[in-house]
Amino acid sequence: MPLHPDLSPLIGLPYNFDHSPRVDLISEAVNCQRMLHQAYQSRLGIILPKGMWSQEIFHDESLIFATVDRFAFEADIGIFGPIHGRDPRYFHLAYFTGQHDESGDPLLLHATVYDRQVSIWKLSDFFKKPRYEELKRIKRVKPELFDSQVRPVIFQ
Repeated sequence: MPLHPDLSPLIGLPYNFDHSPRVDLISEAVNCQRMLHQAYQSRLGIILPKGMWSQEIFHDESLIFATVDRFAFEADIGIFGPIHGRDPRYFHLAYFTGQHDESGDPLLLHATVYDRQVSIWKLSDFFKKPRYEELKRIKRVKPELFDSQVRPVIFQ
């Protein structure tokens, strides 16, 4: 199954750690936070608050997100960090595409320092890199935030 056309323009965008998640249009360079904001806006029509960075997404349990135990729906967010990392300000965000590879491994879209661009990786690939070696949390946006056109597509 190919990547949804709303997400395709993000693939290959260059990585730039300094870009904040403030979204006006598709940026020429992104970090993981900005890429996630752009994916939510272009695919789901959800504009996340400008201050919703890694730490805020990690801790949010009532405003926009809830913690879940597995990747089940497109737009679930994987939050990764080093095994001994404890500061969520430095955690990495990845967008679950809703797809799996042939072995059932979830496929995640993310802006990665390793590829220097937005790429799709299998979940198992994250654990091979020191910056992403532990899945800290999986977050899911509350269904009531989706518009009526998108909700049935995402939550199938």
